[in-house]
Amino acid sequence: MTDSIHESGPAALYVRPADLRVGDPEQPGLEVVVDHVLRTGPLLHADARAVANGAPVQIEIPHLHYDTRGFAPGAPLHLRLLQFQPVPGRGPAGARDRSRCRRRGRHAAPHDAG
Repeated sequence: MTDSIHESGPAALYVRPADLRVGDPEQPGLEVVVDHVLRTGPLLHADARAVANGAPVQIEIPHLHYDTRGFAPGAPLHLRLLQFQPVPGRGPAGARDRSRCRRRGRHAAPHDAG
């Protein structure tokens, strides 16, 4: 990761599940493969894996949003990040698996910044 605020080096991204949308593959984003989709309640909840490093990615999208058509187990998706926070010094080896957090009501997972 390189920018004017953080020093160069490995990093992870903190992205809220509601801040991810399906995007144009020609634009910056995150390639994932969908593992599981839950279509109950007002939101679609999906668990996916980042293609680059296998990091878990949790996604929440309102059912009425046009993006929901592409969500199915095994589907490859290109996600755009609406908002995110870099976490310097935490590359893939330092990222924690939060795939169990959904059961406790938390919906955030670290992602590799590449």
